[in-house]
Amino acid sequence: MRNFNRNTALGIGAVALILGAIGPWVSVLGLVSVGPGNDTELAIVIFGGIALLIVSALTGRFMRPVSILVGLGALAESVNTLVRSSQADLGELGELVSPGWGLYLTMLAGTYIILSTWIARQKTV
Repeated sequence: MRNFNRNTALGIGAVALILGAIGPWVSVLGLVSVGPGNDTELAIVIFGGIALLIVSALTGRFMRPVSILVGLGALAESVNTLVRSSQADLGELGELVSPGWGLYLTMLAGTYIILSTWIARQKTV
């Protein structure tokens, strides 16, 4: 864990967000999956956050505020999607709708990015 610095933490967080964005967020019977690519707001927050993390890690600038902002955005959007999907009035179809692993991974990635901001040390020169 000697080389665990903010660049490494942001890189791991970006990879986790990418995997979470590719995975299903909500599925119906495990056959039809909906993810962030199907909703413009989610796509902007998740994929924009990934881009911000990568740029911040590469340039080494504003890593702490960017990581907190992206982590909070990803966490807020994924929790919002979880709540909306559980409260959706789908009648009998509602029992067949379940959260996907991509949604849970995005929630974990958002939490990880926020926490790693305080855990990871700034790379010393």
